[in-house]
Amino acid sequence: MLDSILESYWLFPLVLFAFVLLLYSYVTAIPKYSFAGKHVAITGGSSGIGLSVAVAAIQRGAHVTLIARNRDKLEMAREQVLDHTVNDEQRVAVCSLNVKDEFQVVRSSIQEAEDYIGKCVDVLVNCAGTSICGCFEDIPPSQFEDMMNLNFMGSVIPTQCVVANMKRQKSGRIVFCSSQAGQIGIFGYTAYSASKFALRGFSEALQMELRPHNIYLHVAYPPDTDTPGYKEEMAVGKPKETILISETSGLFPPDRVAEDLICGVENGKYSISTGIEGWLLSQTCAGTEPVHAMIHGILQALIAPLGRIIILFNQRQFAKICKDNA
Repeated sequence: MLDSILESYWLFPLVLFAFVLLLYSYVTAIPKYSFAGKHVAITGGSSGIGLSVAVAAIQRGAHVTLIARNRDKLEMAREQVLDHTVNDEQRVAVCSLNVKDEFQVVRSSIQEAEDYIGKCVDVLVNCAGTSICGCFEDIPPSQFEDMMNLNFMGSVIPTQCVVANMKRQKSGRIVFCSSQAGQIGIFGYTAYSASKFALRGFSEALQMELRPHNIYLHVAYPPDTDTPGYKEEMAVGKPKETILISETSGLFPPDRVAEDLICGVENGKYSISTGIEGWLLSQTCAGTEPVHAMIHGILQALIAPLGRIIILFNQRQFAKICKDNA
């Protein structure tokens, strides 16, 4: 009888602590974000994940600006996005530019879009990017530079173009589209992974600067996605090792990835993943990344040890693939 009382006595503080922790998590979490009436600008918006993000945003009542290089593809994408408007006031602007252009060129184009929409950019989604896959010694240094210029600087420059106005309006959301290859480096992606890992470090540092201004950042880590870019990459050819390793995560449709991205922003998730394997990878690789709700950090701390063990087994499997095909 005494033992039962003592067990109950020690259980009560633990339950109380858990309750207080959950309550604190709820109180400190950022409010659910609404896209209705917001101006959402999307780089790489003429196809793939970017176009699917535009459709998901317009379906939630947002205004959309599509940013890409090809004017004809942009106009076709614009018509496709307009088919999904939910009210007559929504507008869709297009900016034909290269996100690697000089700051003033990109800023001027975004300003024109803001004038057309009638409000500053509230949400920037950086989807522009490409992939080069091959053995390290076969990739010339110039292609490493190309990867960094498009996948990294192609997100830095548009972000610099919208941050000042977001600070003035004391609100904003910025999304960086990294990759699962930006969480775990695999065979064939020395150039690509480096550029995608760079986005993570950049985002973590920038979030510390922007949080006092009520501007929140998010990093999406999509798996292989059935986009024109993916088809082009497969047509050019990948090392056999890369194909075998990538197959373990499967291939997802862009609409699914886009919906996860938009929902992640709505629900205040700093790290946004797709699929159960992507979710587990994000919990395990969280490290020192910021969280927008304490409950997310608690979950990462609980899941990470198990995830690390699973990843160790995966890495052993990947190492065997590389050895067998060497």
